[in-house]
Amino acid sequence: MGQGVELTQKKRGKRLHYGWAILVTGILVVGGALGLARFGFGMILPSMQQGLGLTHNQTGFIASANMFGYFISALGAGLLASRFGPRVIIALGLLWAGLTMVATGLVNDPYSAALVRFLTGIGSAGANVSVMGLAAAWFAASRRGMATGFLVGGSGLGIFFTGWAIPQVNSMYPEEAWR
Repeated sequence: MGQGVELTQKKRGKRLHYGWAILVTGILVVGGALGLARFGFGMILPSMQQGLGLTHNQTGFIASANMFGYFISALGAGLLASRFGPRVIIALGLLWAGLTMVATGLVNDPYSAALVRFLTGIGSAGANVSVMGLAAAWFAASRRGMATGFLVGGSGLGIFFTGWAIPQVNSMYPEEAWR
């Protein structure tokens, strides 16, 4: 009987900790929320400026609206994740960011662009802030720094992807690629 318990414990010890699945998913969340929704916007901004005939002041206003939406949401995202659970806030944040990124391609003036980018910032921060708390929940104190570092690396993954994809799209559709 003692050997059976030892074998079962050995099998359990070799299973992959579920925190690693959370970490991989979190990297993708950060890649989408920051790398695509937040930092990827900077790559399309010059084309957007040209396509809509925006001044530098208008372009700066749109970019500031995006960052202000992120700032406002970052203040409350942790509270919302504590109340409703990080999964819900992450899913809603990514969905919201994705929908507003699509809406960005439909704008025709600087004011609607600023509003849509403000809303994108809200979704981006909601997902990003909520996923960061998962490192503390799923990893021991001795591994939290590593887990958080991997999560933050997700933004680099998103930036890498946009750095590759956006020039490809720009070359295929030079006039309206930002849409």
